[in-house]
Amino acid sequence: MAPAPAVGSASVVEPASLAASAAEVPPLLAEPAPTALPSLARPSAARPTAARPSAAQLSAAQLPLAQSPGVQLSGVQLPVRESWDSGLAVVESLLGDPAPVADPDDTVEFAPLTPAAVAPRTPAGGGQPGLIIEWILRDREGLWREILLQSSLNSILRKMLLSSVVSLAVYGLVLGASAGPLQAISSGVKLPLLFLLTLAICLPTLYLFNLVFGARLSIRQALSLVLVSITVTGALTLAFAPISLFFLVTANDYEFFKLLNVAILMLTGFVGLSVMVDGMRGLNRLSGTPGPKPKGALDRPVNTRLLYVWVLLFGFVGTQLAWTLRPFIGEPNHPFQLFRDIEGSFYSNVLDTIASLLGG
Repeated sequence: MAPAPAVGSASVVEPASLAASAAEVPPLLAEPAPTALPSLARPSAARPTAARPSAAQLSAAQLPLAQSPGVQLSGVQLPVRESWDSGLAVVESLLGDPAPVADPDDTVEFAPLTPAAVAPRTPAGGGQPGLIIEWILRDREGLWREILLQSSLNSILRKMLLSSVVSLAVYGLVLGASAGPLQAISSGVKLPLLFLLTLAICLPTLYLFNLVFGARLSIRQALSLVLVSITVTGALTLAFAPISLFFLVTANDYEFFKLLNVAILMLTGFVGLSVMVDGMRGLNRLSGTPGPKPKGALDRPVNTRLLYVWVLLFGFVGTQLAWTLRPFIGEPNHPFQLFRDIEGSFYSNVLDTIASLLGG
């Protein structure tokens, strides 16, 4: 047997003598015993993970290699100690500290969600982008919340009032255009005045009836709901203005033009009042949510049956007031009149117009 090389010197091992040299390599380098390494999978509560080897154990495992010289294959020296240390560093980085896993038996409690917490927020001052009518039609729930909180109600009321007056004035110009410019200007002023006077006459009834039946609806909240109705009505009449103007130009028939515009005003008024009823229900719904009551919440819900009665009252007052403020549609070839004598009623005149139109 050849003499062992001195410590610190490197022996050159030829390929032919690899088998003989392998017998002198320490057992750990030649055939390491299988060691149970920690699982790289995340530990769970059902299967505990293997203990991670400590640094002392890893150092003890490599002590035989610390006393072994390097091995050189065909002129290339392999430093065993440095290679082993690099491998240990890789294993350390791969293992790392296991991430903590939540106990499946643990429960996480969340605060209860209420409609007030998830409802869309509206910037102060009614600062919704676009026109006020777009806000009413696209985000009614947000509008009802603003009316309930009364935080920026003054700004909302101003915008709705301006939108209503402008829309109804434009439609009034179309109504009076059949009898000349003076009648057009007169109708453009009287039509917004008609809706605002009806609001002033019927608003105290709505407010006081709600107080009598226990609903703490403030006067500003009641005013906002009625103005929502008038704003929607005005926007719809403005949308019908081109149609009315079309029949004014193409059909030279006073009776037909009068009935057409009466039908448009009745349809748009019905839709506007329906939005108001929906707003009252929205206030009841928001006030009845569980948990702390928001500021301005109603102590008791508004009586919807009473609201339907008020809607009928609003319609009767509006139609009779329109008859009092007539003419809105001046008759052709007649002199201009700002007002006419009060005679008959709105409904009898509409029935007479239908009869004359059908009788030819």
